[in-house]
Amino acid sequence: MKITNFIIALIIVGVIASTFTLFIVDQSTQYDVTYDESELAAFDAAQELNALTIEIENKTNQQTTESGLIDIVGNFIGNAIDTLKIAKQSTITFNAMASSGADALHLPAYFKVAINAIIIILIIIGVIVAAMIKFDL
Repeated sequence: MKITNFIIALIIVGVIASTFTLFIVDQSTQYDVTYDESELAAFDAAQELNALTIEIENKTNQQTTESGLIDIVGNFIGNAIDTLKIAKQSTITFNAMASSGADALHLPAYFKVAINAIIIILIIIGVIVAAMIKFDL
């Protein structure tokens, strides 16, 4: 698959998603639909995650390239810890969003468990496929 085809596909998906969003917003405005803001609190956690990611990115970019082994190892360990912070916050955010969505749709609890299991399986498959591609297994 060429990269241009991938970019064109992303643009098409973006246009469809934005058109659908505009339609939903227009219908909500026309028919005076209101939402319970307490259900949307979990989705605000995504903004906190984005802020944490930007903070870590800026900190990583500001690190000087030192030639000493201790500096290199220290920066590596610091970056690894920051990556684990993002992974933990991502998991918390995803669980909060899944719980909020399941509660809003009045779904049983096992739907949330099934969604989490599917995501974990997809991540594992993605890591395995990436390793296979990288090392030509």
